Amino acid sequence: MKCSEFHELCAAYALDALSEEERLACARHLHDEGPHEDCELLLARYERVVGALSAGVTSAPVAPALWRAIATRIEQRGDEVERNVVPLDAARAAPRRWREGIAWAAAAAALLGALWSHQSTQQLVRNTARERTRAEQSLASTNAQLKGTEAARAECSAELQKAVQKLSQRIDLRRDAVSLLEDAATQIAPMAAASARPYKATALYNPKTKRALVISSSVEQLEGKDYELWVIAAGEAPRPAGFMHFDATGVSIGEFDPALLQGKTPAALAVSLEPTGGRPTPTEVVLIAKLQG
Repeated sequence: MKCSEFHELCAAYALDALSEEERLACARHLHDEGPHEDCELLLARYERVVGALSAGVTSAPVAPALWRAIATRIEQRGDEVERNVVPLDAARAAPRRWREGIAWAAAAAALLGALWSHQSTQQLVRNTARERTRAEQSLASTNAQLKGTEAARAECSAELQKAVQKLSQRIDLRRDAVSLLEDAATQIAPMAAASARPYKATALYNPKTKRALVISSSVEQLEGKDYELWVIAAGEAPRPAGFMHFDATGVSIGEFDPALLQGKTPAALAVSLEPTGGRPTPTEVVLIAKLQG
């Protein structure tokens, strides 16, 4: 493993969010004689952030009544929903997982801080440049094959702009997440796993700006599936609020629709696994976090 490769994985290594193979590769790299490009210093920096943030994170268990209300809403959808809805036994067992959730909230906050560091910002810029270069090369090849057809060039150019716009939006979301973390009013809510899938995530909610984001490095991309976001108000059915998106490093991030966050603080935020394009009601809830009203 090269030092540049270790730098890209260092934040996830400090969070213990890598696969076993990647973790062992990073450990072997640190034990190599080198010379190293400040690998040990970068890891120590991330570990200090994790330690500092974990001391200030508190949690509140999800009330059993909230779990029962969500389960009742989903059960009404029929047999298909009943096969995917969160078992009540899992809901009762959820409080035993909050200690792990608290640690994950601190780890996710450290990840956001690392993403905003100079090293990560430069990596994002390099990734954007590489993606744009590949798109431009593809555009040139397509234009040559289609013998300079104007309509084809216009279509490819539009696709290129969309790709660049998506990359810019994801970078902006990360910056917004850091801004939320820096605001003392922001709630850091660990999202508890609500199914057999061992996912972890952290929700950030600011009652002043009425914005909420979710970030995770453990949610995996599945073909033909989308991770849909939900806002749950007290006594109401979950409302669809957007989707999570993955970047080149495998980190997924999404923003809940601000229009659904106006007024009182929602009771909870959730993530479900749905067929591509989402559904009007959740079919498999995989993550949920209670908010403090």
